[in-house]
Amino acid sequence: MVKPLVGLSLTGGVRHDDHSQFGGATTFGANANYTPNNGATNIRMSYGEGFKAPSLYQLYGTDVGNAGLRPERSKSYDIGFDQRLGGDRAILSVTAFRRDTKDQINYDYSIGLYGGYNNLDRTRAKGVEAMLTLKPVDALTFTAAYSYVDARDRNTDARLPRRAANAVSVSADYVWPFGLSTGATVTMVGDSFNDATNAVRLDGYAVADVRASFPIMENLEIYGRIDNLTDEKYATVHGYGTYGRSAFGGVRVRF
Repeated sequence: MVKPLVGLSLTGGVRHDDHSQFGGATTFGANANYTPNNGATNIRMSYGEGFKAPSLYQLYGTDVGNAGLRPERSKSYDIGFDQRLGGDRAILSVTAFRRDTKDQINYDYSIGLYGGYNNLDRTRAKGVEAMLTLKPVDALTFTAAYSYVDARDRNTDARLPRRAANAVSVSADYVWPFGLSTGATVTMVGDSFNDATNAVRLDGYAVADVRASFPIMENLEIYGRIDNLTDEKYATVHGYGTYGRSAFGGVRVRF
Protein backbone atom coordinates (compact mmCIF):
# COMPACT_ATOMS: atom_id res chain seq x y z
CA MET A 1 0.00 0.00 0.00
CA VAL A 2 1.20 3.49 -0.82
CA LYS A 3 -0.20 6.87 0.31
CA PRO A 4 1.00 9.54 -2.11
CA LEU A 5 -1.40 12.16 -0.71
CA VAL A 6 -3.24 12.74 2.54
CA GLY A 7 -6.41 10.66 2.41
CA LEU A 8 -5.37 8.73 -0.72
CA SER A 9 -4.31 5.09 -0.55
CA LEU A 10 -3.31 2.85 -3.46
CA THR A 11 -2.93 -0.91 -3.38
CA GLY A 12 -2.05 -3.45 -6.02
CA GLY A 13 -1.44 -7.15 -6.31
CA VAL A 14 -0.35 -9.91 -8.64
CA ARG A 15 -1.47 -13.54 -8.50
CA HIS A 16 -0.25 -16.53 -10.46
CA ASP A 17 -2.24 -19.76 -10.78
CA ASP A 18 -0.56 -22.90 -12.09
CA HIS A 19 -3.11 -25.53 -13.07
CA SER A 20 -2.01 -29.04 -14.01
CA GLN A 21 -4.52 -29.22 -16.87
CA PHE A 22 -5.00 -25.61 -17.97
CA GLY A 23 -1.52 -24.20 -17.41
CA GLY A 24 -0.52 -20.96 -15.76
CA ALA A 25 -2.35 -17.65 -15.53
CA THR A 26 -1.14 -14.38 -14.05
CA THR A 27 -3.77 -11.87 -12.91
CA PHE A 28 -3.55 -8.30 -11.61
CA GLY A 29 -5.62 -6.19 -9.26
CA ALA A 30 -5.52 -2.59 -8.05
CA ASN A 31 -7.55 -0.41 -5.68
CA ALA A 32 -7.68 3.30 -4.94
CA ASN A 33 -9.44 4.96 -2.00
CA TYR A 34 -9.67 8.68 -1.36
CA THR A 35 -11.07 10.22 1.82
CA PRO A 36 -10.97 14.03 1.67
CA ASN A 37 -12.76 14.78 4.95
CA ASN A 38 -11.56 12.49 7.74
CA GLY A 39 -13.71 9.52 6.77
CA ALA A 40 -17.05 11.18 6.14
CA THR A 41 -16.65 10.57 2.40
CA ASN A 42 -14.82 7.67 0.79
CA ILE A 43 -14.36 7.54 -2.98
CA ARG A 44 -13.16 4.18 -4.31
CA MET A 45 -12.13 2.55 -7.55
CA SER A 46 -10.89 -0.93 -8.34
CA TYR A 47 -9.74 -3.12 -11.20
CA GLY A 48 -9.34 -6.86 -11.07
CA GLU A 49 -8.57 -9.79 -13.33
CA GLY A 50 -9.79 -13.31 -12.69
CA PHE A 51 -8.95 -16.87 -13.68
CA LYS A 52 -11.22 -19.76 -12.72
CA ALA A 53 -10.54 -23.32 -13.82
CA PRO A 54 -13.48 -25.74 -14.09
CA SER A 55 -13.98 -27.96 -11.05
CA LEU A 56 -13.63 -31.74 -11.26
CA TYR A 57 -17.42 -32.04 -10.99
CA GLN A 58 -17.94 -29.58 -13.84
CA LEU A 59 -15.48 -31.53 -15.97
CA TYR A 60 -16.32 -35.13 -15.10
CA GLY A 61 -19.56 -35.19 -13.08
CA THR A 62 -21.92 -38.02 -14.00
CA ASP A 63 -24.44 -36.91 -16.66
CA VAL A 64 -23.59 -33.19 -16.27
CA GLY A 65 -19.80 -33.01 -16.72
CA ASN A 66 -18.11 -31.59 -19.80
CA ALA A 67 -14.47 -32.58 -20.26
CA GLY A 68 -14.12 -29.92 -22.97
CA LEU A 69 -14.74 -26.96 -20.64
CA ARG A 70 -12.31 -24.07 -20.80
CA PRO A 71 -11.32 -21.89 -17.82
CA GLU A 72 -13.03 -18.55 -17.21
CA ARG A 73 -11.04 -15.35 -17.59
CA SER A 74 -12.47 -12.02 -16.51
CA LYS A 75 -11.80 -8.32 -16.06
CA SER A 76 -13.77 -6.29 -13.51
CA TYR A 77 -14.06 -2.55 -12.95
CA ASP A 78 -15.97 -0.60 -10.32
CA ILE A 79 -16.23 2.92 -8.98
CA GLY A 80 -18.27 4.19 -6.07
CA PHE A 81 -18.50 6.18 -2.88
CA ASP A 82 -19.56 5.90 0.75
CA GLN A 83 -21.02 8.96 2.46
CA ARG A 84 -21.60 9.26 6.20
CA LEU A 85 -24.15 11.82 7.41
CA GLY A 86 -24.79 12.92 10.97
CA GLY A 87 -21.87 10.89 12.23
CA ASP A 88 -22.95 7.29 11.68
CA ARG A 89 -26.71 8.00 11.75
CA ALA A 90 -26.91 7.64 7.96
CA ILE A 91 -24.57 5.92 5.51
CA LEU A 92 -25.11 5.94 1.75
CA SER A 93 -23.07 3.67 -0.52
CA VAL A 94 -23.29 3.60 -4.32
CA THR A 95 -21.21 1.44 -6.67
CA ALA A 96 -21.20 1.16 -10.46
CA PHE A 97 -19.54 -1.92 -11.91
CA ARG A 98 -18.74 -3.87 -15.05
CA ARG A 99 -17.40 -7.39 -15.50
CA ASP A 100 -16.32 -8.83 -18.85
CA THR A 101 -15.86 -12.59 -18.93
CA LYS A 102 -14.40 -14.89 -21.55
CA ASP A 103 -15.58 -18.53 -21.56
CA GLN A 104 -17.93 -18.10 -18.59
CA ILE A 105 -18.87 -21.51 -17.16
CA ASN A 106 -22.64 -21.93 -17.32
CA TYR A 107 -25.11 -24.64 -16.31
CA ASP A 108 -27.46 -25.22 -19.24
CA TYR A 109 -30.66 -27.09 -18.40
CA SER A 110 -31.34 -27.81 -22.08
CA ILE A 111 -28.38 -30.20 -22.34
CA GLY A 112 -29.24 -33.89 -22.06
CA LEU A 113 -31.67 -35.26 -19.50
CA TYR A 114 -30.42 -33.40 -16.44
CA GLY A 115 -28.64 -30.43 -17.98
CA GLY A 116 -24.91 -29.89 -18.15
CA TYR A 117 -22.06 -27.41 -18.16
CA ASN A 118 -20.84 -25.39 -21.11
CA ASN A 119 -18.88 -22.22 -21.84
CA LEU A 120 -20.41 -18.92 -22.91
CA ASP A 121 -17.95 -17.29 -25.29
CA ARG A 122 -18.25 -13.65 -24.17
CA THR A 123 -20.44 -12.19 -21.43
CA ARG A 124 -20.78 -8.82 -19.75
CA ALA A 125 -22.46 -7.84 -16.50
CA LYS A 126 -22.81 -4.15 -15.70
CA GLY A 127 -24.96 -2.19 -13.33
CA VAL A 128 -25.22 -0.30 -10.09
CA GLU A 129 -25.70 -1.15 -6.43
CA ALA A 130 -26.92 1.25 -3.75
CA MET A 131 -27.38 0.86 -0.01
CA LEU A 132 -28.75 3.26 2.60
CA THR A 133 -28.44 2.59 6.32
CA LEU A 134 -30.32 4.77 8.81
CA LYS A 135 -29.92 4.71 12.57
CA PRO A 136 -32.33 7.32 13.99
CA VAL A 137 -31.65 6.04 17.53
CA ASP A 138 -29.04 3.63 18.83
CA ALA A 139 -31.52 0.76 19.16
CA LEU A 140 -33.08 1.02 15.69
CA THR A 141 -31.48 0.33 12.30
CA PHE A 142 -33.10 0.56 8.87
CA THR A 143 -31.35 -0.75 5.78
CA ALA A 144 -32.47 -0.50 2.16
CA ALA A 145 -30.53 -1.92 -0.79
CA TYR A 146 -31.12 -1.91 -4.53
CA SER A 147 -29.21 -3.54 -7.37
CA TYR A 148 -29.57 -3.32 -11.12
CA VAL A 149 -27.61 -5.82 -13.21
CA ASP A 150 -27.64 -6.02 -16.99
CA ALA A 151 -25.97 -9.41 -17.58
CA ARG A 152 -25.84 -10.53 -21.20
CA ASP A 153 -24.30 -12.93 -23.66
CA ARG A 154 -22.36 -10.56 -25.90
CA ASN A 155 -22.66 -12.87 -28.92
CA THR A 156 -26.47 -13.07 -28.86
CA ASP A 157 -27.42 -10.07 -26.65
CA ALA A 158 -29.65 -12.44 -24.64
CA ARG A 159 -29.83 -11.99 -20.88
CA LEU A 160 -27.79 -14.48 -18.92
CA PRO A 161 -29.91 -17.22 -17.35
CA ARG A 162 -31.21 -16.96 -13.79
CA ARG A 163 -29.94 -13.42 -13.22
CA ALA A 164 -32.67 -10.93 -12.36
CA ALA A 165 -32.08 -7.37 -13.53
CA ASN A 166 -33.64 -5.78 -10.43
CA ALA A 167 -33.52 -6.68 -6.75
CA VAL A 168 -34.56 -4.71 -3.66
CA SER A 169 -34.31 -5.50 0.04
CA VAL A 170 -35.56 -3.54 3.04
CA SER A 171 -34.86 -4.49 6.64
CA ALA A 172 -35.43 -3.14 10.13
CA ASP A 173 -33.81 -4.26 13.39
CA TYR A 174 -34.61 -3.12 16.92
CA VAL A 175 -32.94 -3.89 20.24
CA TRP A 176 -35.43 -3.64 23.11
CA PRO A 177 -34.41 -2.19 26.51
CA PHE A 178 -34.58 -5.63 28.14
CA GLY A 179 -32.16 -7.18 25.60
CA LEU A 180 -34.47 -8.75 23.02
CA SER A 181 -33.39 -8.17 19.41
CA THR A 182 -36.02 -8.38 16.67
CA GLY A 183 -35.85 -7.81 12.95
CA ALA A 184 -37.54 -8.29 9.62
CA THR A 185 -36.41 -8.26 5.98
CA VAL A 186 -38.42 -8.07 2.78
CA THR A 187 -36.63 -9.06 -0.43
CA MET A 188 -38.09 -8.40 -3.87
CA VAL A 189 -36.51 -9.91 -6.99
CA GLY A 190 -37.57 -9.15 -10.55
CA ASP A 191 -38.20 -11.46 -13.50
CA SER A 192 -35.38 -13.48 -15.06
CA PHE A 193 -34.93 -16.20 -17.66
CA ASN A 194 -34.11 -19.84 -17.00
CA ASP A 195 -32.24 -20.49 -20.24
CA ALA A 196 -29.59 -18.90 -22.45
CA THR A 197 -32.09 -18.33 -25.28
CA ASN A 198 -34.51 -16.41 -22.99
CA ALA A 199 -37.39 -18.72 -23.92
CA VAL A 200 -38.43 -19.69 -20.37
CA ARG A 201 -39.28 -16.81 -18.03
CA LEU A 202 -38.97 -17.01 -14.25
CA ASP A 203 -41.45 -14.72 -12.49
CA GLY A 204 -40.26 -12.26 -9.90
CA TYR A 205 -41.13 -12.75 -6.24
CA ALA A 206 -41.19 -11.12 -2.82
CA VAL A 207 -40.16 -12.91 0.37
CA ALA A 208 -40.43 -11.74 3.99
CA ASP A 209 -38.26 -13.07 6.83
CA VAL A 210 -38.42 -12.33 10.57
CA ARG A 211 -35.91 -13.04 13.32
CA ALA A 212 -35.32 -12.61 17.05
CA SER A 213 -32.64 -13.33 19.62
CA PHE A 214 -32.39 -12.96 23.39
CA PRO A 215 -29.30 -13.18 25.62
CA ILE A 216 -29.57 -15.63 28.51
CA MET A 217 -26.06 -15.05 29.81
CA GLU A 218 -23.08 -12.99 28.70
CA ASN A 219 -21.94 -15.62 26.19
CA LEU A 220 -25.21 -17.47 25.63
CA GLU A 221 -28.31 -16.52 23.65
CA ILE A 222 -31.35 -18.17 22.15
CA TYR A 223 -32.48 -17.26 18.67
CA GLY A 224 -35.17 -18.05 16.15
CA ARG A 225 -36.23 -17.04 12.68
CA ILE A 226 -38.98 -17.66 10.16
CA ASP A 227 -38.02 -17.62 6.49
CA ASN A 228 -40.61 -16.98 3.77
CA LEU A 229 -43.17 -15.82 6.31
CA THR A 230 -46.01 -15.55 3.78
CA ASP A 231 -45.28 -18.98 2.26
CA GLU A 232 -44.58 -17.45 -1.16
CA LYS A 233 -44.48 -19.95 -4.05
CA TYR A 234 -41.60 -19.09 -6.37
CA ALA A 235 -38.75 -20.65 -8.33
CA THR A 236 -35.18 -19.57 -9.01
CA VAL A 237 -34.74 -22.50 -11.42
CA HIS A 238 -37.55 -23.67 -13.71
CA GLY A 239 -39.10 -26.92 -12.49
CA TYR A 240 -37.42 -26.81 -9.08
CA GLY A 241 -39.39 -25.57 -6.09
CA THR A 242 -38.04 -23.57 -3.19
CA TYR A 243 -38.71 -23.89 0.52
CA GLY A 244 -42.03 -22.62 1.78
CA ARG A 245 -42.47 -21.11 5.22
CA SER A 246 -39.66 -22.46 7.42
CA ALA A 247 -38.95 -21.95 11.11
CA PHE A 248 -35.58 -22.34 12.81
CA GLY A 249 -34.38 -21.92 16.37
CA GLY A 250 -31.37 -22.68 18.48
CA VAL A 251 -28.84 -21.69 21.08
CA ARG A 252 -25.72 -19.67 20.26
CA VAL A 253 -22.62 -19.85 22.47
CA ARG A 254 -19.74 -17.39 22.17
CA PHE A 255 -16.31 -18.26 23.53
